[in-house]
Amino acid sequence: MDLPELKGYLRKKSRHDRWQRRYFEATTHYLTYYKSRESEKLLACIDLWRTQTIDFHATDSDKLEFSIAIGDQSYLLKADSQDEATRWVKGLQARQHRPEGTPSEVFSLRSEHMDAESDASSSEYGGRRPRGASSDNGSVSGSRRSSLSYADVQNPVVPNADAIARSSLSHADAPNPVVPNANAIARASFSHAETPNPVVPNANTIAAGVKYPMVSTNQQVTRSTMATAAGKPQDDEGTPNAQCCAPALAVAAQIAVTMATSVSFVNDCAYDIHLYDNNAAETISVGSSTSRNLADGFSGMFRNGMDSEATLAQFAINGGKSWYSISAVPPGAGNCISYEDCAKTSGKTGYNVAMSITPDIGGASVNPECAAVTCASTDCDGAYLYPTDDSKLRNCPDNIAIEVAFCPGGSSNSTTTPTTPTTPMEGTVAPPVISCATAAPTVTPAATIPSSGVNTRSSYEYRSADAGSATGYYGKITDMLSCSTEEVCVTDPVGPMSEEVTIVFRGPMDIYNIAVFAGSSGRDWTKVSAYDSAAGTQDNMIFMNNRNIDYSGANSSPQGYSTSDGAGTATESTIFGGTLADASNPSAIGGGPCVSTGCEVNILTATNCAEGGGCIGYYDDLGFHGWGGGMKMLVTKVMMPTGSTVDMPAIWMLNAQVVRANQYGCNCRGMGAKGGCGELDVAEVIGNAHDKISTHYYFYDGSVSPGHDNYAERPTDSAVTYVTIFDNSGDGVIKIIEIGGDDFDFTVDSISADTVSTWLSAPVKNLQS
Repeated sequence: MDLPELKGYLRKKSRHDRWQRRYFEATTHYLTYYKSRESEKLLACIDLWRTQTIDFHATDSDKLEFSIAIGDQSYLLKADSQDEATRWVKGLQARQHRPEGTPSEVFSLRSEHMDAESDASSSEYGGRRPRGASSDNGSVSGSRRSSLSYADVQNPVVPNADAIARSSLSHADAPNPVVPNANAIARASFSHAETPNPVVPNANTIAAGVKYPMVSTNQQVTRSTMATAAGKPQDDEGTPNAQCCAPALAVAAQIAVTMATSVSFVNDCAYDIHLYDNNAAETISVGSSTSRNLADGFSGMFRNGMDSEATLAQFAINGGKSWYSISAVPPGAGNCISYEDCAKTSGKTGYNVAMSITPDIGGASVNPECAAVTCASTDCDGAYLYPTDDSKLRNCPDNIAIEVAFCPGGSSNSTTTPTTPTTPMEGTVAPPVISCATAAPTVTPAATIPSSGVNTRSSYEYRSADAGSATGYYGKITDMLSCSTEEVCVTDPVGPMSEEVTIVFRGPMDIYNIAVFAGSSGRDWTKVSAYDSAAGTQDNMIFMNNRNIDYSGANSSPQGYSTSDGAGTATESTIFGGTLADASNPSAIGGGPCVSTGCEVNILTATNCAEGGGCIGYYDDLGFHGWGGGMKMLVTKVMMPTGSTVDMPAIWMLNAQVVRANQYGCNCRGMGAKGGCGELDVAEVIGNAHDKISTHYYFYDGSVSPGHDNYAERPTDSAVTYVTIFDNSGDGVIKIIEIGGDDFDFTVDSISADTVSTWLSAPVKNLQS
């Protein structure tokens, strides 16, 4: 494609409503562009180190137009301010050439054909709109992302051994986020995680995802401009579809690289191997082989068969390096810290066939880490055995061919059972496990609730698309002061609520008991957290609120430890007293919880984000983990007595990122139907129906916004127990069940799989049915 064609193509495409990311290589530069889903405007990122001329043009008082010339072609661009343009030009002028190993200049450009509409804004109220505030109130913008900005950021694909981000390998076909850092590139772990591997917060902290970390089975990825994995769907012009991989507005674009690493797969077993790459299976007959070319930016895994209990060959191609490892971490193990811990927590195996990964070095001079690895048993020395087992990570120059052998030397012909692939249910993925599972009691369960004898008073459920099973996006908060975000893509049968969640309670309300259970398909659900008001105990659970506000402008969240009544902040975790009052002065504008609305508390696990590899999104020293995974259950016994003022009690769940940032300000949830990272209303009084409770589920862009007002009676005079179940083992279901206040035994340590199955399959019963 020559330059005139490139220019014409840009102008033609910029008038269209739908965009896909593409790479263009012209004679003098590369260009990457994409359409922002939120702001509906064209962004382009150009490597301009060969740009020849810049001409400025007078416009109105607060805009600046200028053109750049590449060869004999000129492009008209616009900046929001003279300062932005000046900063951009200075950055360009500082690079008369591009020294080896230095970052690219990165620019965000608005096409002259696009509207100058504002960027996606942060919500004024965030995860919760106070009653009486219109859903059409609009929102207060976060920091405006200028239409043309210069950012000289670290480029993680630069072939520099000291600045290469070690992308964590995972069990999915999308690229893993790369974390640039001014001093050192934090290494994400090659682990065997099922839940998202959070962005590493600093150079000294290894991201410890749970199973298959490179990219998780719920496929949460920070959008990256790196090339998509092999086998992605094609768009109408044959270009790899980068739907989940386009850059966030503030994320540096990388230059397209055509180099690929050749990986061959050899079957030395006495049976066929069904090579699965999280997209499709290919049969390798006995004694045969196949090969793949992994492009720069690839991040993914290969295994024998579709069963998650399998040995993984994991690869990430980045910055001139091929990173690889074998993983035998048991699936569903959580943030375990040893093989024994993982095996005990999971009850499964991460091994199904012997495997070796061998670079074809020949006579080349390579680094010491470019070496073969082998695994021939469940706890072999050569493989990852727990998520942060990073000594098992290897790397070679990306021009070195690599061989993956199944049953190397026939080593497991007599010990391994052939794996026959099965056709997965459409839209299903292996269920992630609650990330706080390692904090669960290790004692043997004392009792299990039987599968019968519970009378359902009312219920409501969300299934399939209504449960959030379609792929969606939200803006992960990366900085509080500027409310900066990175766009995240999630694919899970229960949507973004498969990530860590918190539960929020608003008065007037009496809270008697709370229990949180971690699920596993076909197994009993184990209690991991609990609160008992009468006993004055809370296990692996802390009560927080939003009253720790810092008015100094510091980059911090308003989350703090709650006092026993929820009305103030405490200096340490405090046992909650069980009662939340109604609003004390509802006429006070901006009074917040306990003043203009009922008192609020939210619960999280007792594990700080600084432990276990950090939390997703923004967090400070009072950031705590929530309950993660797509199979979990909240059980709470409450009463909602009639209040004397606002009288709007509620129980709702939020993606834990919301409260770790600012629940009523800058957060990933937003406001109204557009639910972003997720909110599930379990039992909420809304409007004038003070004798009823409602449920709604908000997620992603709000195109699906299920729920129903007034589905059940409000428990004003006697306690009831709400059971909220998330199950992503099939097509996705979220079910809310109301049972009698004394119908659940909160002293049990587990709930039988039969009981959960009975609850999930029971007919929906409510005031609307």
